[in-house]
Amino acid sequence: ALVLRAQPNRVEFVADRSVAKLGMTFHEKPPGYVKVKNCTRGGWAESIGIQPGDKIISIDGDDLQDMSPDDFVAYCKRRPAQFLVEQESSEEAVRAEEDAAATKLQAVYRGNAARKGFGKV
Repeated sequence: ALVLRAQPNRVEFVADRSVAKLGMTFHEKPPGYVKVKNCTRGGWAESIGIQPGDKIISIDGDDLQDMSPDDFVAYCKRRPAQFLVEQESSEEAVRAEEDAAATKLQAVYRGNAARKGFGKV
């Protein structure tokens, strides 16, 4: 993978003709920036350092804020394709994991309290 330029939390990557699949799924499609949901183990995205939570900002210089879902799919299949990725900072990633863990604990507590007859918590 070719890294073209790095800015704080933003990196440009190029998927060249050797990349058959990007190896990532998304929470949603444009219009709007697209958040990475999962990366395939050993896939292109994981190999270049893209992680769940990162956001795709543009492809080939075209901003995803104004891109249609169909154009997004077509751009993702093009090779070469240049992706501007805003990487989630490690601090944000830790905060997101902590929030998810706290939500699970609250759900377990509420479920246990309801079963024990403590009423609404």
